[in-house]
Order: sequence, then structure tokens, then C-alpha cells
Amino acid sequence: MSSRYEDLRRSLLTERDAEIARYKESSSSDRNTKIASGLCIYPLVYEDSELGTEGNWRIRFRPTKPGAVPEFFRAGVPVRIFKEDLETSAILTKCSEDSYTVNLDEIPDWMEEGKLALEILPDETSYKEWDKALEKVIRAEKGTRARFFGDLFSEALDLKPTNYKQDPSIRAEFNESQKRAISGILETEDLILVHGPPGTGKTKTICEAIRILAGRGKRILASAPTNAATDLIAESLGRLGVPVLRIGHPARMSESVLNVSLDASLRRHPESKWIEKDKKDLAELLKKAGKYKRNFGREEAEERKRFYQEAKELRKGIRERQRILINYLLESHPVIACTHTGASSSLLNGMEFDYSVLDEGSQATEPSSWVPILRGKKIVIAGDPRQLPPTVLSEDPLLKVPLMERFLEKLESVGRVFLLDTQYRMTTPIQSFPNRKFYAGKLKSGLPEGEQFAKPFPESDFPFSESFVFVDSSGTDTAEELSEGSLGNFWEAEFTISLLQKILDSGWKPEDLVLISPYRFQRYLLEDRLRSRLPEIADRIEIETVDSFQGRERKGVLFSLVRSNPEGRIGFLSEERRWNVGMTRAKRLLVLVGDGATLGEQEFFRDLLSEAESVGEVRTAWEFLD
Repeated sequence: MSSRYEDLRRSLLTERDAEIARYKESSSSDRNTKIASGLCIYPLVYEDSELGTEGNWRIRFRPTKPGAVPEFFRAGVPVRIFKEDLETSAILTKCSEDSYTVNLDEIPDWMEEGKLALEILPDETSYKEWDKALEKVIRAEKGTRARFFGDLFSEALDLKPTNYKQDPSIRAEFNESQKRAISGILETEDLILVHGPPGTGKTKTICEAIRILAGRGKRILASAPTNAATDLIAESLGRLGVPVLRIGHPARMSESVLNVSLDASLRRHPESKWIEKDKKDLAELLKKAGKYKRNFGREEAEERKRFYQEAKELRKGIRERQRILINYLLESHPVIACTHTGASSSLLNGMEFDYSVLDEGSQATEPSSWVPILRGKKIVIAGDPRQLPPTVLSEDPLLKVPLMERFLEKLESVGRVFLLDTQYRMTTPIQSFPNRKFYAGKLKSGLPEGEQFAKPFPESDFPFSESFVFVDSSGTDTAEELSEGSLGNFWEAEFTISLLQKILDSGWKPEDLVLISPYRFQRYLLEDRLRSRLPEIADRIEIETVDSFQGRERKGVLFSLVRSNPEGRIGFLSEERRWNVGMTRAKRLLVLVGDGATLGEQEFFRDLLSEAESVGEVRTAWEFLD
């Protein structure tokens, strides 16, 4: 087997070491430095807890002062909870500005009183699973699918050109490019790539293919690199009536898919009432074991020990009964949905899948993609390499290029890449620049003719007459500032909220708008200014970073660009794909707010500005200052 996979394992080790080094650097720092670096939250206090469905505790903490969730805190990451010299580790399952929820086997006595800190830990579990997958590829024997795909992706094997016929069972509502992609998925003997630019219905397309395959008795593993993207697949399949089972921890899933989760399916089964009775008995035992007693002697210690032992045996029985039910549910559902790393679950061992369908293929590192690939006989990878790549701390070049990006051009020549060429999201002015810059002008609008050039404010030209706008803040008091390892721009945040207010005053609904920025500190500033100036609607308007809003859309987008300095430095805004993601979230209004003098040092931005002047409008911030 090619040394490429050995190189990937070394790259993975480098990435793991980079994450551990970041943690060690943080752990050797004082608490304030950890907080400033976004790796620690303090102070938190215990709020409440509940017994989860698997006999574990879900514990919720409340920050004494609500604030923006640091970038590294997201569902599924391991964390350390500590105060003074006491600590325990857990999995963070939910996080928001005003609460953080973790999963623990037991609740330590010290946790319920006093101020606590929550700190990010290195996630070594994922690295171990990815490394195991690469080892399986290296050891794969000739004649196996693992060896076939290993040779294919190491370029030791070429695919023959093919021509797929359109399948008649595809519903008429799909356009021609979508029908070609679906037909390719249904007929492939090995590998298909579905290239889905923003708004082209990529997830809808692959879900239609999965619907048809499931109806033909095929078993499909559908996965994505994140929980949010996996939930979108599961939710879409559920709406189509496809029997799908979403596996993974329920607390990491969105509420919209809980009804198709393994957890909910277990609860609906008639046998579950006996398991629930055992869980209540377990909770009562644990309550008795943890009960405070003023006089605690040898007899009380023995009694507590006995309670804990009974609880241990009861939990063991609960898990055995659940195991039998879980196997039944897995076998009775033709589609299993999980994250790429979740595909390593021992629940799936021994199961065979006709297809592994990987969504958001351009956001996953190659090692993580191998986990679901090894589960399937045929592979479908869907995504858009013109959007943001996976985050790689070590900047290792092997990890920064996903499988889909690496093979897109090569597989186009043998008919294995299907471009979805019709977008249904953006007006033509908003589409214009991304289409020309990232998609070679191949995208066409699927909007009704009367909506393609729709004005955002049809009754007047105020505040904007076009759907694509750049507001130039150069010459004002705009200036970037560094804080807590991220950049912000106080003046631009205040100004962006003033623009937002004008849009709202012109009749737009708060829920139709989103504020985005490349920087998490700017996100915090926008949030702070919004709550200060428009507290009555602050909870109805979403504020996100560009990276966190990838894969989503909104009627109107205000994009705060932040950078403003005499040297013309733009940092990671030089990653052109970040612009593509930020701009293509908008459906009917895209407003870019930034310092044209700083940004204009870059050829990419000069090109964008020229496009705005041609198909949209360029305004100065001075026009909107009261």
C-alpha cells in the first residue's frame, strides 16, 4: 500500500501534537490567560441536573455573567471542570451564552457549590479513530473494497470513463443537473462526487438518491463531519418518509432530529417502559447513596457502598437490555446517519452497507473521511471545494486538502463528478461575483424570472436600491483592535447596527436577517451593540462567524469585514473561500461593510468592488451617518 497513508498518519500525529501543545500552553498559564485565549470559561455555577437515557447525568452550569460562547467550545468536545484542587473531566453536550451542559457518570459533591471553571481538553478520541481507519487501509488485503479505495485514493488505480443513463424513478421536481447526479449515484459501481455550489440543492439531491436506494432494499450509511450537517441529512430524510436512524449522543443533536434518534426510538419501543422503570430505580439508588448524613460512620459507609454496588449492577442490566433493542433498531432501519467519527461506533460493527454517502466532503480531513468510507461498498462524496476547508491547527498540507478537492479535476475526466449547476438562493447580482470567481460562470439562476433581479426595498430605494451592496467606511473613525486573540472593530460594529436599524425600519423582519463576521471578537461586539441599541429584538436576530454560518442561508446578510489598518493587512480574509461562504449566504440582500482603503490593497477585493459597481451599488458610510 502507498506510503501516502503512512504520511497521513504522521500528519495526524502532528495535528494531535499541535492540539495537545495548545492545551499544555494554556494549562501552564493562569486562569485569566486561559480565558483570554478562549480555552476556559469562568466563573460558572451549578444550576441543575437530570438523569440521561443511558444512566448518565446531564449537568447544566450557568455563567454568572452571560457572554459570547468562545470559538473552541462546541458540542462533543472533552472538557475539564475544576475549582481549586478539585477536578473531573466530561463531554460538553450543549453550549449557549447563558448555559453549558456536560455529560458525567456521577456528580461529585464539590460541584454543586461555589464558582467553577470549564476548560477545553485535547480530543484524542477522534485522532485515535482516524488513525485506526488509516491503519486498516494500509493493512487491507487485495480483493477487498478497502484495498480498492486505498489504491484509488493513492492514485495507484484509475477509474474507467463511464456514462450513466437517467433513472426514470427520479421525481420531476428535480432539474437536469440534479437528475444526472442522482442517476450517477444509483448506477455507480464504485465512486461518485457531487459538486454542489451554494443554493444548488446538494443535500436535497443526495437525499433523493438515498430515498430511492432505500426503497430498493439497499443499506446506506449517511455521514457528515459535523453534528449540524448530519442532523440536516437526517431531518431531510425524515421529511421524505425514509426510515432513518440518527446515532450519536442525543444532547449533541438538534431538536429537529430527536424524533429519529436512536434514543427516541428506544423510548418508543414497548420494552422501554421496563428500562425506564429500572432507570428510576437507579436514580433513587444514586440519590440514597449521595444523601448527606450528619453522623457518617462505618455503618453508613457500608450502606452507601451497597447502594453504589446495586446501582452498578442495575446500570449493567439496563445497558444489556438496551443493547438487544439497539441491534434490532439498527437492523430494521435502511439508513443510519452519524458524523464521520461516529461511524467508528462499535454499534455498527458487523453491519454491511451498500453505500457510504459523505456530505460536506470539502469540510472533512482525509483521515476522518476514511472512517465512513471503510464501511461502504460504494462511495458518494458530496460537497463544494470552493468553500471553506477543514480547520487544521498544524497547517499540515496533507490534512488541509480534503479527498474531494484532491480528486475533483481528475475524476471529472472520467465522468465521476456531477456539478449541480442551478442555484435557487441568490438574486443574480449577489450570484454574479461568486459565480464568475469560483465556478467559472457555470452557475445559472433557478429563481423565477421576476425574482432574479428583485429589489430589496421595492417601495423605495432607501436604504439600498440593489441586492448587492458594498458600504465603504474608509475616511471614518473605523479601526481594528486585537482582543483575546481575535480582531474587532468598535466603530464598524456600531455602524453595522445602525444600518441594521434602517433595514428594520424599512419593513424587514428581524428573523429575516443575520449579522456575520470573520472574527469571533467582532461577533461579540455586534452582539453587545445590538443588545444595547435594540434590546427588544436582540434575541430574534442571529449573529455568527462566517465559519459557523457555512451551509446556511438568510434573506438578508450584513457582512462586517473588520479589517482597517494603514498597512493594508487583511489576515485570513486573504482566504478567498471565506469570502465565497460569507457572500453566498444571502438570498435577497447582501451588504458588505468594510474599509475600502485597507481591503483595496488586494487584487481579489478590487475585482469584487468592480463587480459591485457593475451589478450592485457602492456607497460610502458617510451617507448613513446621522
